[in-house]
Amino acid sequence: MSQEGKDTKNKKLIVVLGMHRSGTSAVTRGLQVLGVELGNRLMPPLEGNNDKGFFEDMDLYALNVEMLQSLGIDWHYLAPVEASDVDVLRKKGYFLRATELLRQKVCDVPVFGFKDPRVAKLLPFWKEVFIHCQFELGYILAVRHPLSVFKSLEKRDGFTSEKSYMLWLEHILTSLSGIEGYRCVPVDYDRLMHVPERELQRIAIGLELKIDADELLRYKTEFLDEGLRHTVYDLKDLLLDDTIPPIAYEIYTALNDVCAGKRRIDDIELKNQISLWSSEFYRIKSFLRLADKFSEQIVTLNQTVNERDFQINELSQAIADRDILLANLNQVVSERDGQILKLNQDIAGRDEQITVYNQVISEQDNQIYSLNQLITERNGQIGTLNQVLAERDVKISTLNQVVAKQDVQIISLTQSVGERDEQIVGLNQAMAECEEQFAEVFSSRSWRVTKPMRFLGRVMRGERENVLAGLRSYIHFDGRTNQKNNQASRSRIARKLVSHYYSSVLSRRCFAAIKAVSEKLVQPWFPVLHNNLFVDFKQYLQKQWLGGSGDVSNDASTELYSFPKIVKNEKYYPKVSVIVPNYNHARYLRQRLESIYRQTYQNYEVILLDDASSDESIQILKEFQFNYPSKTRCCFNSDNSGGVFYQWKRGFNLATGELIWIAESDDYCSENLLEELVRYFKNEAVMLAYCRTVFVDGDSSQQIWSLEEYLSELNSALWLKPFIKSAHQLVNTSWGIKNIVPNVSSAIFRNPGKLELLEDDGWKQMRICGDWVFYLHVIRGGLVAYSPNTTNYYRIHNKNTSVGTYKQDIYYREHEMVAKELIKLYRLEERVLEKQQRVLEAHWCSCRENFDEGSFRKCYDRKRISLLAKNRKANLLMITYALATGGGETFPIRLANLLKSVGYSVTLLNCHQEPTEIGVRNMLRGDIPLLELDYLHKLNAVVGDMGIEIVHSHHGWVDGTICALLEDNPNCKIIVTSHGMYEMMPPVDLDRIIPLLDKKVDKIVYIADKNLEPFESSVIDKNRFVKIGNALEKLEYEPVSREELGISKDAFVLCLVSRAIPDKGWQEGIEAIKLARQLSGKEIHLLLVGDGPEYERLKGNVRYSYVHLLGFRSNVRDFFAASDLGFLPSKFRGESFPLVIIECLQSNRPMLASDLGEVSKMLESESGLAGSVFPLNNWRIPVGCVAEIISEYAKNRDLYLEHLKRVPDTAKKFDPKALLHSYEEVYREVLSNQMYKVN
Repeated sequence: MSQEGKDTKNKKLIVVLGMHRSGTSAVTRGLQVLGVELGNRLMPPLEGNNDKGFFEDMDLYALNVEMLQSLGIDWHYLAPVEASDVDVLRKKGYFLRATELLRQKVCDVPVFGFKDPRVAKLLPFWKEVFIHCQFELGYILAVRHPLSVFKSLEKRDGFTSEKSYMLWLEHILTSLSGIEGYRCVPVDYDRLMHVPERELQRIAIGLELKIDADELLRYKTEFLDEGLRHTVYDLKDLLLDDTIPPIAYEIYTALNDVCAGKRRIDDIELKNQISLWSSEFYRIKSFLRLADKFSEQIVTLNQTVNERDFQINELSQAIADRDILLANLNQVVSERDGQILKLNQDIAGRDEQITVYNQVISEQDNQIYSLNQLITERNGQIGTLNQVLAERDVKISTLNQVVAKQDVQIISLTQSVGERDEQIVGLNQAMAECEEQFAEVFSSRSWRVTKPMRFLGRVMRGERENVLAGLRSYIHFDGRTNQKNNQASRSRIARKLVSHYYSSVLSRRCFAAIKAVSEKLVQPWFPVLHNNLFVDFKQYLQKQWLGGSGDVSNDASTELYSFPKIVKNEKYYPKVSVIVPNYNHARYLRQRLESIYRQTYQNYEVILLDDASSDESIQILKEFQFNYPSKTRCCFNSDNSGGVFYQWKRGFNLATGELIWIAESDDYCSENLLEELVRYFKNEAVMLAYCRTVFVDGDSSQQIWSLEEYLSELNSALWLKPFIKSAHQLVNTSWGIKNIVPNVSSAIFRNPGKLELLEDDGWKQMRICGDWVFYLHVIRGGLVAYSPNTTNYYRIHNKNTSVGTYKQDIYYREHEMVAKELIKLYRLEERVLEKQQRVLEAHWCSCRENFDEGSFRKCYDRKRISLLAKNRKANLLMITYALATGGGETFPIRLANLLKSVGYSVTLLNCHQEPTEIGVRNMLRGDIPLLELDYLHKLNAVVGDMGIEIVHSHHGWVDGTICALLEDNPNCKIIVTSHGMYEMMPPVDLDRIIPLLDKKVDKIVYIADKNLEPFESSVIDKNRFVKIGNALEKLEYEPVSREELGISKDAFVLCLVSRAIPDKGWQEGIEAIKLARQLSGKEIHLLLVGDGPEYERLKGNVRYSYVHLLGFRSNVRDFFAASDLGFLPSKFRGESFPLVIIECLQSNRPMLASDLGEVSKMLESESGLAGSVFPLNNWRIPVGCVAEIISEYAKNRDLYLEHLKRVPDTAKKFDPKALLHSYEEVYREVLSNQMYKVN
């Protein structure tokens, strides 16, 4: 993508100017302390030159060198660059290249900075680039003593003092002329080495940057050392040097004063001096150009002389080498003569040895003869052993015959065992018949009639007194009482059994083992018996354990939602954004802020806001920012916003934490407040946690009253111990009557993100009850935690925004606003608003002289409030099988997000049947509670406790489970969306689950016609089925860079996104791509996006460079957009209405897919398919056919463009608004308008 499409307007750019060897590297390294990005292509250090690093961007360095070369000059030329040179560079295309390169560097970072001393020479050119890009520009001018610069250049480049001083002048004057009108901070190199904190603070203030304390420490300890500064001079040293131009002395003196703070860089007098100096310097530019030419000639002559000297040295060395070689050769000849003499002597000695060896050989011939005789004897022995071996083989054959006879006997015995097994089966059947007969007897009328006689029989066996007492109870109480007692007894036994099952690993293992045996031996022959034992009886025990009915007491929440346990060393450490909105609270600020920064929990950021205070607040806030720079940000208003909730919203926009704590500026708290409350959010359904509040006097800080006293109209004993309760329960028992969080400083809540309330101007203007309304929105559908183990101190004084309003009508009008929100958001019991009204009436009487009902009704009228009941939308429990990849798993999340955006109370229950994929988890809106139960059997009680009206399931296993668990719950409706799972179920499972669906499910939504096949012969009323196709929200996307993937821009790329399971065709897709490359001769690549067993299998086995295994990615549209064609070679029998096809089309790409479910209809447009489909061959993917289609797409550009042109019209069919409307119609139908009544 061209960088012209990237907006760099007002992007912040810091440019470091200065002469070579002036400390620009040290200054640029210091920019990192101020949070300035330098890019990731920095020039490496050079030993002996810049050991610590140059900190120059290599791309910008290369461009500057190239531009100087194109002008026929170099950095050490004395003549300045003029306007004509800039025109030359423009014509050669360098302006466009420089613009694109700089935009690329700047666009993705908050602040970018760079340095290259050549920029000072080329500043007339670069200044035009900066202006064109509309950067927010700031300069730093590195200033170093001219004598130090000369000494460094002399050592490195051999320059004379005259040239070094003139170069220093040229770079400094060009920089000073170019920076006029922009912010610039001159920095003295020696001062930076000596007091780096002060110099960096000057830069930070001058360029509006912030110092990172940790980075400053690294800068001082790891970068700065005295080895970076080889010379130190003062102004007197310049006066002693006759070669320095007077103008250079004047300029350095003036800049030294600026760096010391004695003058300002934008001082008018200094500007005039700079203009005068520049004029003087530019008057000699013709002489400077002549000096440059002479310098070139001198350099050329020096190079020629050096070359000649080098040649002479080489020849002299060659002659010397030859002389040495000749001497060596003479020595070698002499050595060889000596060796020849010695060898002649050795030859004579060898002749004598040969004679001796001949004698030895003769003796060995005699020994060989003797050995041959021994070999003959051994051969005879071997023959004898072979005869013995043959006898052994005969014996082995005889034993094999014996073994064969025994095998026959074993087969016969096995048949006998089988016959015995058949006899045992018959006996078991007979026993089952006997048990049925016994059951008939036990349930017969005669058995019940003789029950008193059996009691008497037990009396005769020694239980007289006990049984008589039981008999009296039996006689005196009617059958209903006995039935109730028996039910209670059965419930107690059931709870003991289930409790033992959950507490004993051995019990669970035994149950699993027995069930497995039954599935193999009993279920094939007696499925009813197996289901009675392992399905029906288990469900009965679960219902008895949970109490059976959906009615839940007020204390049920604490038992239902377990307290999160933070295990030692567990990594639950979410970031908290602490927002401190302040207005004229300087008197209390220090105590407030100290209680924040002393928190024992340390993963937090502090956002200090001020709403145009007129006291000393801002100075105090800045002081704490200076003391805690790494944790603190300030944001101050110049004009008052008009209300605290405007400040809240501003704080939310700045917050980066997962959790929010609004710490009001006049309160304070215990140091363990965060540590105590944060832990509750490990339960992802907890939307808000708060602690005990103590009301204190504004002046003395003495306690006025406690939270328990404040909540005296309610059951204040509730707040004596920690709890986790549902928002529904709390609203109906207390929070709908009175605001049980009297001070926001006592609460932490999840980052509200896209919460629609934040855009409501009416809410932002509330003065008394706005926080109450905010809480009602934040907690809706979730859980609330409370802890008395830490304390918030709420200061009561006459400056409180709510104090003084109790006698005013606004107090009661805002309570009516709260009541309206309650009735719009919550499923309220009638008594809630009745009690709220009674509390308000009592408050009116205590704060006003007389109670006038007419005046009260003008402020608070329940009839007026009740009119809004019809606007309430249902409480939904969206249930997902797991937070894993797959359409049936991600669609509930996307639908939940849509429903939340239009006002539904949505809770997502994760059944956690597969490990959570964090990318899928992050798809869920932050303001939707994520509920996970330790035991799913609590579902019935949870549905009642949370006031759920509709339970919506999306998975066959979940469908059956919730129907069983909610079998006796008449208070909620059940919706099932079939994503294709039932087509894959075996008949025995369908026979079990369909009756459950028929009994409990109110509506079955199907997404493809084939989803109806399993239900064609079922008893479920066809009117309960409704077809709703899938749709997705339209999201922004940006193609992934092909370069990053290692793919050329001309390649033809397919993208396959799915769960990585065999039925999704990953292996066949790879084979088709391989064959298509051979057929077309084109470069074709395949992106495989997703996780699962196929990904793990292929990860270590695929060696093709054109197959890219990418794993799970949440931004799949970016990968589709980077490709040419979507690809879904699926043989998955449940494939119905794949979401991935919608994502592909919404990424403006056609699709190639198997012709399954609704795929063909999905791709239809008025002008044809937006892609291609292929049929399966007996549920197998025709790899050859698919390869031919891919090959044709890669070769025939016109065909591809025609299909691509159809995509936009096809994508319009999948409208999320239409999807939302269809589901809302289903919800309204099943509820039959009952939800609009105030319960």
